[in-house]
Amino acid sequence: MPPLVANALESTDAEGADMTRNITEAIPALLAEGGALVTSSACSPMELAIARTEDRFFVDADGCGFVLRYRQWREHAERAIANQGMPPSLEETGEFVPPAEHGGEG
Repeated sequence: MPPLVANALESTDAEGADMTRNITEAIPALLAEGGALVTSSACSPMELAIARTEDRFFVDADGCGFVLRYRQWREHAERAIANQGMPPSLEETGEFVPPAEHGGEG
């Protein structure tokens, strides 16, 4: 278990306030926010730190951490997936075409 998650149940900020929420609060928060609930292992250390300060970090009884990502993050990810075309295959063109050259965004 990552160190940030292992000690999450005892985490407090500089003023001693708890920086985590119980996982039972995650679903109501997800329904209210409309974002995405992801495991903390999918997050960077910076995202974990920010989520904790913004009260978007949840921990279950086993000490596993979860982050509530913003609705805008989910919408951006969905747009990126929908707009991401597959480049023509090497078999189709005889040469590799990088994504930026075939109309993709990156």
